[in-house]
Amino acid sequence: MLLCLCATSSACTNVCHRYGGEDVELSENEVTHLIIFKKTRKMNKKELAAQVAGKTGIIHADASKTIDAVFGSIRESLENGELVSIKEFGRFSVMQRAARNGINPSTRQAIVIAARKVIKFSPSKKLTVK
Repeated sequence: MLLCLCATSSACTNVCHRYGGEDVELSENEVTHLIIFKKTRKMNKKELAAQVAGKTGIIHADASKTIDAVFGSIRESLENGELVSIKEFGRFSVMQRAARNGINPSTRQAIVIAARKVIKFSPSKKLTVK
């Protein structure tokens, strides 16, 4: 017997729900597939909006607009060089990467990789992935 691996709300679209999310008999190959799928599963914006809508009781369209507004505000702050800190989640900051030497993998010629700004995320100590 195997319980649904994702143990999420009804908005879940994981492959384990093709079995109804209940205890079912699975072959060893199917169990391996589900475990690998769970480890590599990525949530997209549509799924995030569905989860937010389910937890807050707002409609999906409003949840999607809220997510756009939050990410847009974070993006604007980072573009202005500001630090974005979200309590119990983490901190976003802009870091300057220096120019460096590299090798073009297709031609094996030495190249100079230009300096650039990158976004760094530092998770808070309270943020844990189970």
